[in-house]
Amino acid sequence: MKFLKIVEEIQNKKENIDYLILVHCGVFFYAIGKDAVFLTEHFGLNNICITKNVCKCAISVVKIDKFIHKLICKNISVAIYDYYPQKQGRKRQYELLKRIVLSPVSENRKCLDCEKCSWNFKQKNNSIEEKILTIKNL
Repeated sequence: MKFLKIVEEIQNKKENIDYLILVHCGVFFYAIGKDAVFLTEHFGLNNICITKNVCKCAISVVKIDKFIHKLICKNISVAIYDYYPQKQGRKRQYELLKRIVLSPVSENRKCLDCEKCSWNFKQKNNSIEEKILTIKNL
């Protein structure tokens, strides 16, 4: 199963509805979808579109302790998972590492409207500029 599908599975678990979900993979902890938008809006993290209408942002493993402290200071519940790219004889490709229970975030998360997303706007403008340059060079 692909990483995005696994993160969606984790987010849709009943016990994770009121939690911000961070998934450790490699040297980053990733937030996907509404969680990425939440982190962008409340903490100024940069997000990128990984597929249409799905954003992602990342926190370095080196900075995760400080970031969790920021979440706790803002009274935000978080569930942190570890992702295994290959099963390695495990039942699942992920496991819960830590759950910090504070205030629920579910009502504070917004769905991202890609048409209003500044990153998406930059990408569209860059691709238009590239097309214009390509046409001029012909």
